Amino acid sequence: MDLRSNGGGLLEEAISLSGLFIDKGPVVQVKDSRGVSHRNDDEGGVVWDGPLVVLTNRLSASASEIFAGVIRDYDRGLLIGDVSTYGKGSVQNILMLNEWLREPELPEMGGLRLTIQQFYRANGESTQIKGVEPHIHIPSQFDQMDKLSEAQMESAMKFDKVPALPHDQYRRVPAELVAELDQRSEARRKAHPKFQRLDKAIAKMIERKQRHEIPLNEAKYRAESVVDDQDDPNKAGDIDPKPGKKKRASERTAWEPGFYNDEVMNIVADYLTLGSKVLASTPIRTTATRPSR
Repeated sequence: MDLRSNGGGLLEEAISLSGLFIDKGPVVQVKDSRGVSHRNDDEGGVVWDGPLVVLTNRLSASASEIFAGVIRDYDRGLLIGDVSTYGKGSVQNILMLNEWLREPELPEMGGLRLTIQQFYRANGESTQIKGVEPHIHIPSQFDQMDKLSEAQMESAMKFDKVPALPHDQYRRVPAELVAELDQRSEARRKAHPKFQRLDKAIAKMIERKQRHEIPLNEAKYRAESVVDDQDDPNKAGDIDPKPGKKKRASERTAWEPGFYNDEVMNIVADYLTLGSKVLASTPIRTTATRPSR
């Protein structure tokens, strides 16, 4: 399930999608002025009970984070990606002033953007600020870019928690298996020329940010900041095999070959082989009464 750069969508879709991979149980908790309630997957059974890997990055936000949080909390599948998702756990509503003033002769008065709710995972943690962390972190330039997370916004709400809800545990991602997968992935990345170049580019970004200054000379700025698109996992899929040519949106496929995606497939292959017994394990069903809406 590739949720990279997926900015989210409808809450109901996140609940329905989660229900394809888990049995009944809580998907998201919602806090508003009336208190905390929760929305559940109420349909019994699953559509896919096999191995599951979810890809995320810093631009995976909102409903995408709710789905990723469910997969992680239920121990249902393996998450791979940037250091965390975007961290947007709040809900806004636009209040158009003209609709309330009801004065037809007034000019357009604009609107107020009001935060009305906050989302929480089944484990009680908000997706706000912290987002959802992966099991396997593959370093990316997105990790270091400014304004690519809710935490970097001046008016962002703080991270907090509510009580956790009981839910099933599928036991598909034990810590010892994750450690082995991570170790193997790191060894492959250290030996890969493009990951080596990416690591150097990330180190450059960190060093430049610590200086708190940006060169005004364009050539010097590009030398410090710009990475060849072929070495950037966030852009590599846009590159046409012909030198200097970029693909049109209609020419891009759902899964582009490239060093980053190749490593993802290596991790998946390790997950299927090293975790074959784990993937066949029986879920631990919650003994508590299943929560209602």
